Amino acid sequence: MLAHLHSMGLETVEARGLFKLLDLDNSNSVNIDELISGCLRLKGQARAVDVATIIYENKRMMNQHALFFQILSIRVLFDRGVFAPNC
Repeated sequence: MLAHLHSMGLETVEARGLFKLLDLDNSNSVNIDELISGCLRLKGQARAVDVATIIYENKRMMNQHALFFQILSIRVLFDRGVFAPNC
């Protein structure tokens, strides 16, 4: 199996990532519908603008999550009475 992956230019880590992309229902298996759908989605080469867009969106989502968790942490501290707002 490793030789087959290497012949396709894939490393083991990349194969795991590809499997996760194909396993849409997180069942730890890939059925024929997921395989075909995934192959059609992955068909062709990504253009630089596609990759840049994904990187931008990923960074934006990470920033939103970080802000959310900061607000959540402050809210938990308030609810526990750890600190109160300056009034």
